[in-house]
Order: sequence, then C-alpha cells, then structure tokens
Amino acid sequence: AYLTYFAVVLLATLAISLFLGTSIAQPLARLSHQAQNVAKRTQGLGDIDTLAFQEFARRGDEIGHLSEAIRGLVVALRERLVAVDDFAADVAHELKNPLTALRTSVELLERPHDAERQAKLLTAMRRDLQRLHQLIDDIQASARLERELGDGPSEHIALIELLEELVAQRMASAERLGFTIQFLHDDDSLFVEAKRQQLIHALANILDNAISFSEVGGKILVQVRMEKQNAHVIIDDEGPGIPEALRSRVFERFYSTRLGVEGHSGLGLGIAKQILSRHGGDISLDDSPLGGLRVVMTLPLVRAK
Repeated sequence: AYLTYFAVVLLATLAISLFLGTSIAQPLARLSHQAQNVAKRTQGLGDIDTLAFQEFARRGDEIGHLSEAIRGLVVALRERLVAVDDFAADVAHELKNPLTALRTSVELLERPHDAERQAKLLTAMRRDLQRLHQLIDDIQASARLERELGDGPSEHIALIELLEELVAQRMASAERLGFTIQFLHDDDSLFVEAKRQQLIHALANILDNAISFSEVGGKILVQVRMEKQNAHVIIDDEGPGIPEALRSRVFERFYSTRLGVEGHSGLGLGIAKQILSRHGGDISLDDSPLGGLRVVMTLPLVRAK
C-alpha cells in the first residue's frame, strides 16, 4: 500500500513538474531569450522584432500579460530609437548648411578682395556662426526637455504671476527697441499644474518669437482668457504672420519661415508644442487682429491650494 501511495505521489509530482516546466518555465526562458536579443539589437546588431513576443500574447494568464507588456515596451523602445536616429540625421543636415557656408566664406576670404567685399564676407560668417550657436542651444534644450519632462513632480503655478514676470523681464528691451508689450487679464486666481522651468521655456519662447517680429512703433498684446476648465494664453503681434498653408509645418523640427535669421533655428515652436502637450495643453496659430500672428496656448486649470 505504501509503495502504491509513494508511486502515485511520485507520478503526481513528476506530472506537476512537467506541467510547470512546459507552461511556465519554458515560456519564461523563451521570453528571457527574446528580451536578451532585443538588448543586443539596441546596440546596432539588427532590427528589433516584436513578433517574437506575440506567441504568448493570447494566453489569458500572467505569462500572456507579461508577454504583452514586454511587447509594448519593445514597441516604445523601437519608436524611441527611430526618433533618435531621425533627430541625429536632422541635426547633421542642419549643421552642415552653415558649416558649408562658413567654409566657402573662409576660402573666399583667403583671396585678395577690397575692404567692402571683405566686410560682406565677415558679416556672412558672423551670421552663420550665430546660426550655429542658435542651433546648438536649441538642440541642447530639446535634448534636456526629453530628459526632464518625465522626471520630478509638477508644481502648483500661479499662471498670471508667472506671465507678469516674463512680460516685466522684457519691458526694458521693448522700450529700447521702440515697441510696447501690453498684458491683459481678468482673473488673478488661475493655477496650472506644471513643471515650472519647462512652462517658462514654452511661454518665453513664444513671447520672444513675437518680439523678434516686432518693429519700431509696434505692439505685442498678451492676454489670458478662461474657458471652461482651460486657460488660453493669447499672444498677438504686428509682424508679417505665417501663411495658413505653412502653419502646421512650423511645428516640425528645424522648419522655419525665417531660417538663417538670428534667433531662429526652427526648433522653438516644436519644443513649445511638445512641452504644452506633455502638460495636457495645446498650441494653435491664427491671424491676429493686430495684423500679424496670433498664438493661442491652452493649459488645463487646477483648483487653487
């Protein structure tokens, strides 16, 4: 009887071990192997394949959930790697243009020229150097944005107070350059939940962009309006505006209607849109009643603490 009982227990143990091995241990080992393959391929050893993780995705147990989670992670990783490659290619292309122009100017400068011709070449070289400087600054800002947006807690920010600071910081420059900045708002108690430095970067970028389009005697109007649970920060200028057909493109990386002009790398609007999107907001462009461009930045409001 004892031998029979022992045999039954042994067979049951072997059966359970076999079941666990085939249904859990082996799938986990295969998932581990595929994850290791992905790790190798992120180092440039081939394409990242998500099909390998779909084998267990239809299972309704924990193995299936784990497989689906890993597949989602791999998809996100692949998209991120593609975005990094695309960004690197764009950066190389954009840096090449002013560098090529600089090299040409240097070669021409080595030839004998009159003073007027040399002055023009030096002016062109300064412009290309400024373009390079602006590109590098904006590329660094974009890279820093990618690192920082997902890190650290958001703050409870008084929107009107923040905008008043940004406008006040630019008043002296506006007076010196001969144009005015007006700030209008009805409600001081508007609060948003955001990362302060990122929000400052987005708002200041749009305001500085409007300033760069302003001329002597011009005007910039900054308004804040509340609609339902959103705050709309509206910045109007009297500049040349942006044709409607090009308004969606100016948010693309390195695209600008004024490339080569000091302070315009084609990254600013894209960075601002990315910041606002990460904070649950949006940005849009329209014709301004002042005759230039209207930029509307929307942010969700939160209760005052």
